Amino acid sequence: MNNSLTFLYQKLNLNEYDGCMNLRFTSHAQFRLHERNFSIDDMKAVIRRPHFTEISYDGKIVSEKTFPHGKLGVVYVVRRNLYIIITVYFPY
Repeated sequence: MNNSLTFLYQKLNLNEYDGCMNLRFTSHAQFRLHERNFSIDDMKAVIRRPHFTEISYDGKIVSEKTFPHGKLGVVYVVRRNLYIIITVYFPY
């Protein structure tokens, strides 16, 4: 992993997973989530129940979901039981 990225650890309870899921956010992802006015619950919904998902050539998972207040995309990787959120974005 790139040492220049700052990761903040958060352990969030996701009921659909029957337990806890470890999430880490890059500072970029935290900024974008706040900037785009979406909540962490919205982001969790994208991961749990996306409308679209693909795996990129380098193993990143790209998921998107449409909400009443707009679309949200999440790019992340999974390492064992750790979800590393790279960025969130508005899909076209």
